[in-house]
Amino acid sequence: MLGIFVVLASVLGITIYISLFKLIDNDFWWHVKAGEIMWKTQSLIHTEPFSYVLTGKPYGALHEWLSQIIFYLIFHATGVTGAILLRGIASAAAALVLLSIDFKSAFLTAPLVIIGLYLHRPSLMVRPQLFTIVLLCLSMAMMFGYVRNRERSVATRRERRTFFLCILFMQMLWVNLHGASAIFGVLSTLALFLQGLYDWYRKNGDQADTMRELRFRAVLLGTAFLAMLASPNLFKTFFDLYMHRFDATIPLVREWMPLIWHDYATDVLPFGIAAAIMVLLQRRAWVLCTTLLIIMGLLSRTAYRHCILFVLLCLGIIIFQLSAYPPWLRLRSRILHFPLLAHLVGVLLLLLLWWQFYQADLRGVYKTNDAGFGIGIPVKGAVEFAEREGLNGTLFNTYNQGGYI
Repeated sequence: MLGIFVVLASVLGITIYISLFKLIDNDFWWHVKAGEIMWKTQSLIHTEPFSYVLTGKPYGALHEWLSQIIFYLIFHATGVTGAILLRGIASAAAALVLLSIDFKSAFLTAPLVIIGLYLHRPSLMVRPQLFTIVLLCLSMAMMFGYVRNRERSVATRRERRTFFLCILFMQMLWVNLHGASAIFGVLSTLALFLQGLYDWYRKNGDQADTMRELRFRAVLLGTAFLAMLASPNLFKTFFDLYMHRFDATIPLVREWMPLIWHDYATDVLPFGIAAAIMVLLQRRAWVLCTTLLIIMGLLSRTAYRHCILFVLLCLGIIIFQLSAYPPWLRLRSRILHFPLLAHLVGVLLLLLLWWQFYQADLRGVYKTNDAGFGIGIPVKGAVEFAEREGLNGTLFNTYNQGGYI
């Protein structure tokens, strides 16, 4: 237990280190301002409060109202430091949830999780997507945990009820934190249902129990879908899904553009290949895993912002498949004949990775003065000038700088 604790503590420390860079995302500031307006008026925003071009038109971020209030409260209480620490805590939570899929192997799989997060550090912005990163990992851990328990025994009514309520609560929270992104939770329950349908078709296990399980998963899928309506956005949540896929202006926003093939091949594709290989080798809940890999893989090619979600999904699948893969279990058993030494080596490997990250950062975020706490936004000086000179009225600005202004 001491060895596992030290490994997890090392993961916590390194993920927080990865997340310690200045606030460079302009969107954070209008999220904070929107949260302030809602908190002080004790009401949601329904018409555009910022842009004079969109005056009187519906507010376009109602789906993120809960995230915005959370950002405001944290920023109001702790300033920039608290916002950056929130990013670190969320990143660490995502890593630890992934490792919880198989804690016994954490000393071996932790470096892979750390590498995945470091490669996609630019996606760890303090914005509503941060909650989606954590909730996606939590969704995977819950799904895989439920499947693992079903491999051992038939689900009891109490187990199904608990799982159902957890998924329902997570979906309702998700759709209010990040709106249409809660569709990822629906996709997870869809994949779980398809796995149950396959088990029923192949007559795996007792047919009466399999049919009861299939009915439960169908109800779970329907509930997860209907939970998408459990926000002030209501049906507009589904309209947002359509807009983010087919709106002609979406490609003008960098994060909605696909990652160039070279970067995709080095930073994303290897995780997908590794996950696919493990599914082929172990074939554990292969319909569930393959469905998620295909859907999230396609999404990762449509927009850069989906790449980190696909990588985290791949890491979860790899850990899940390895936890039942005989050669891996034999290797782990042999290594754990010397548990303290095994975990010490795991910690040393993590520290070696941190050192490599630090050396790379000396040529990157430290050189550009973006490391640590603070604000890394060029227009900050312009805002200070406008406030000092008492300038007011409408102001033309670029999309990238408007959030901070």
